[in-house]
Amino acid sequence: MPMAGSVIAGDIVLLALAREDGDAARVKDFHLSLHYSEDRVSQVLKELVRDGWLMMERDEADRRMRKVHASDRLQLLFGEYRRFLLELLSPPSGESDALDR
Repeated sequence: MPMAGSVIAGDIVLLALAREDGDAARVKDFHLSLHYSEDRVSQVLKELVRDGWLMMERDEADRRMRKVHASDRLQLLFGEYRRFLLELLSPPSGESDALDR
């Protein structure tokens, strides 16, 4: 998991995954949203990009800006994790019927 042992990495990953509209977050958004030093956020962002968890690209509208989004690898992993949690938290089949009686 990309956030194992690192609260900052976990916060960055969750912020990147929270962008359901498909629009990537700007690097500046991570610096403004998270309460860690800008240097530390930048360092962890670079590590997550290097390890393939996040993708970083230049903004076409403003080439000075960089945008970050979850990689396909990260989206797949969290999709599996989400399905696992839903199965774990769902009542076993037939149990809801027994409760209705």
